[in-house]
Amino acid sequence: MKGFRLGCGIALAAVCLVPGKGVWADIWRVGDADQPWRLHPVSFILDSGVSFKPDHVWGGSHAVEIVVDDDGDDLIDEDPVNLVDNDGDLLYNEDPVNGVDDDRDGLIDEDGPDPQLDDDGDGLINEDGLMTGDIIFNPTIRAGYLDVPFFRDPPEYGDDDYDSRFNEDPVNGIDDDGDGLIDEDDRAPQAQLPEQWQRTIYTYEPPAGVVAGQLGFIYDAADDLFWAVAAGDTIRARPQSHQLTPTDWVRPIRLNPQRNVLRLVDDRFLSGIFGPQDPIALPRGAVRTGDTGSGQTVDGNIFTAREFVQRGGGLNTALNGLFTIDRVRYSPRPDFPDRTPPSFRLRYAGDHPSDIRRTQSSSGDVNITLVANRFLVPEQINQARPVVKDFILDPAERVRVINMGSTTSEGTSWELAEAEVYGHGYALDAAYVTEIIDVGPARPRFRRYFDPEDPSRPIPFENIRTDDDDRDGSIGPDETAAARLHAQFDSAAVGGLVNWGKVRWRGQVEGDEANVLVRVRAGNTLDTHIYQRRVGLGVVSPFSGLPLELDWPPSGSRIDATVYVALSGIRRDPVQRLPYNTFTDRDGSPGGWSPWSAPFSFVDGQVDEFGQGGINWTFAKRG
Repeated sequence: MKGFRLGCGIALAAVCLVPGKGVWADIWRVGDADQPWRLHPVSFILDSGVSFKPDHVWGGSHAVEIVVDDDGDDLIDEDPVNLVDNDGDLLYNEDPVNGVDDDRDGLIDEDGPDPQLDDDGDGLINEDGLMTGDIIFNPTIRAGYLDVPFFRDPPEYGDDDYDSRFNEDPVNGIDDDGDGLIDEDDRAPQAQLPEQWQRTIYTYEPPAGVVAGQLGFIYDAADDLFWAVAAGDTIRARPQSHQLTPTDWVRPIRLNPQRNVLRLVDDRFLSGIFGPQDPIALPRGAVRTGDTGSGQTVDGNIFTAREFVQRGGGLNTALNGLFTIDRVRYSPRPDFPDRTPPSFRLRYAGDHPSDIRRTQSSSGDVNITLVANRFLVPEQINQARPVVKDFILDPAERVRVINMGSTTSEGTSWELAEAEVYGHGYALDAAYVTEIIDVGPARPRFRRYFDPEDPSRPIPFENIRTDDDDRDGSIGPDETAAARLHAQFDSAAVGGLVNWGKVRWRGQVEGDEANVLVRVRAGNTLDTHIYQRRVGLGVVSPFSGLPLELDWPPSGSRIDATVYVALSGIRRDPVQRLPYNTFTDRDGSPGGWSPWSAPFSFVDGQVDEFGQGGINWTFAKRG
């Protein structure tokens, strides 16, 4: 199944595949507790797209996010924690009420706390907040982020308040993180959603004639309650334990004036979604952690910075999606205003043909890269003031990559404490591909792989490698990558034949220009393609040559996925050129896959009010 949208937005709650086994009908849903959405690609090598717009063969995503309907009312993020930039510096609650000038701007306690609104008017406060982020899965980076000067805690579930710290303010009536908000960054449901979950929610009874969503509640720590005043009366919201039924949806990433897209893509990188493609520390090899690493520019801490001394140095950042950007802002540390970059070029690349560069290698491959060569704002020369480089873009621009490059003289020290990019609307192109789902067994199974040392950590399958564990100079049957993968996903599990019925989904479309494509395909093998190696210029073979690891694989054996990913990049035939594994004996590979179906009508496939509806899909085997 694959879906993407062009335009304003889609939130896809569940896709149901409704097959029939004999006379019985079963409903298997993508997006429920048994088959939760998973953005982590199954493979970074099996990608037929380009680095800035991947096209996953199976199990991956591009510019989509998982959003949680915390209270199970089919609305998303409709009652979040309200964040107010009281002093207009684009930082939220950085100077809470404590008698200290926390942000060192000469003002005391000017940014917090924020009155909280019952945005959806249901008598509950902050019960359906904003969630993003995930675990830092790269062990090396995770270790680096635990050291000074980083203050980012190892995340577990979500960043409700967009401060890039995770679960740092749980429900306990205390402002744990000192940002002027109370209990605003609690945990989100786990990836495998429970049927119900218990949360402490502040509830109140609005008096007659008072519009609930217009009451501004202030927290009283002494009595552990929120209070508001309306028509001369004091209204109190008290903590109660509520049983909620959460659901999760997948949608294109949505931006708003509080959401720094650079912080967002950095969180996604730390969670492993982008693999080795670091969107912040570009070009590859740039330092991320440490006192002057690129990670300092997106850590949400205005008092840490990356320092530059070379002419031409700067920050090249990939948004990993096409977004409508309307504001860009670069700041030095408040204590070092003289280190603002006085002369620089701010350039970008989006979806214009001039942004694309095609080069052909000696092997005939065409490499496609995105080059930031258009000016986002006019070149800045000797502009030491203002210290904070803040540009409002009117009109807004469609952006994928932003390059901030210095033109100051060699040896002049300058720095970036925080880099911020803001926009509005949804990602303009996005795609999600499920993992291969085995629907033959009584309970469908999804083909995902996890770190043997940390079963909670999803990893690409190419990270599970063939190795001579017993050091006997030979690769035994149990030492191959195929055997290790088989231990996590038994490809020979017993299952029955499946007769497909209907495909249907539950979703929302916002705006008049949204375009949603939903497609499905079916097969009876784990291999969607015929894997090949390069033998010479323009010559390929589906059979192995010399062994890659000791005596593995045997010369002349058919190349499977584990052998293909073990080949060097020069010897692998590009994914774009791999033959599709069809239902025919002509390709010499057992099993096969149907082509992607024609796109289904989004409206026709919607679940109706009685839980019925959908589109009949007939899968016909060919050959």
